[in-house]
Amino acid sequence: MNKTKVFFSFFSSVIVLSFFVLPVSAAQFKAGSQYVLDQGKFLGENLYAAGSNIVVNGTVGGDVMVVGQAVNIFGKVSNDVTAAGNNLNVMGEVGDDLRIVGTLINVGGTVGGETLAAGNEINISKNANLAGAVRLAGKTIDIEGDIYGPAKIKGEKVVFNGRAAQDIEITAAKELVIGSNAVIGGKLTYKSPKPATIESGAQLFQKPEYQLLEAGRKGAEKGILWGIFTIFFLGKLIVMILSALAVCWLFRKWTETFVKETVANFGREAIRGFIFLVVTPAAIIGSFMTVIASFFGLITALCYAAALITAGIFSGILVGGWLSKYLYKQSGYTIDWKAVSLGVLVVFLLGLIPVVGWLIDFIIFLAAFGSLLNFGYRHLWLARE
Repeated sequence: MNKTKVFFSFFSSVIVLSFFVLPVSAAQFKAGSQYVLDQGKFLGENLYAAGSNIVVNGTVGGDVMVVGQAVNIFGKVSNDVTAAGNNLNVMGEVGDDLRIVGTLINVGGTVGGETLAAGNEINISKNANLAGAVRLAGKTIDIEGDIYGPAKIKGEKVVFNGRAAQDIEITAAKELVIGSNAVIGGKLTYKSPKPATIESGAQLFQKPEYQLLEAGRKGAEKGILWGIFTIFFLGKLIVMILSALAVCWLFRKWTETFVKETVANFGREAIRGFIFLVVTPAAIIGSFMTVIASFFGLITALCYAAALITAGIFSGILVGGWLSKYLYKQSGYTIDWKAVSLGVLVVFLLGLIPVVGWLIDFIIFLAAFGSLLNFGYRHLWLARE
């Protein structure tokens, strides 16, 4: 019966993870609505977290990858920051690249590498220092900070009142305003339905190049559409990685066994998964023909949906475990955060390739689905006696 309890615990954990309730990190996994790294605290590993409220006031020695309703980074991150959510504030120090997508974005710290931001409203405050290349896409973009690398900006209304050391390209579907405190050392190239408003006091060291943006909104619509797609795909990737990492942390020993058994019986499990993928919905529909059986049909439908979600998570784990063995020439399947992240990324990228990539992902999914069903049968159905 212990194995049965473990399976139920695992299954419920995956369902919870699918709705972003469990915040996690590479060093520590904690359940709850928020994750807080207090000021003065040091985390020497990567931080992976998901929850309604993520706060980083301390120092992270690796990467930060987070998803949350509100994300606030006031401390120091040694490497990359990747974040997705509703309200995002990055006011601390980012040692390398910053990739951030959300509804309201505020950047007010130092970024040592590239900056990629996409959202509805983007504010780069006067305290911001962006050392690398900058790419911004949104509806309203307000820049008061310093940009030391080349920049490309797309939005409806763009207000630039900061400093740009190199060339800057701006597409503004409605209006472009160059504020009185603006200093542009490189060349300003912009597209807009009308010439930019250049306020008195603005310093432009080269003559700006203006291109008429016809049909008003086309340029910004492309930028906003790109931002929306970036939010969706990046957010999806982060959630996939976080879910897989949490499952591996909670059930590390079992996931290694899962990968080993699934790879060894890949064809059989894929066929099993395909059969149940097709047969189960028909059985569920048939169960609703009678009142008594409809209750069991509803329970089966919920379990079926949970199994599909779980199999999707385990597809990345399966690929990561297989790749790690052959890339690093290991004798066994070691499941760690590197292998899991790699596997999820490969599955995600395959999904972007029409037909061939979709087919490969589907076959991997079927193998994971069939193996999970086999595990459930062996440890639930047979263990009932």
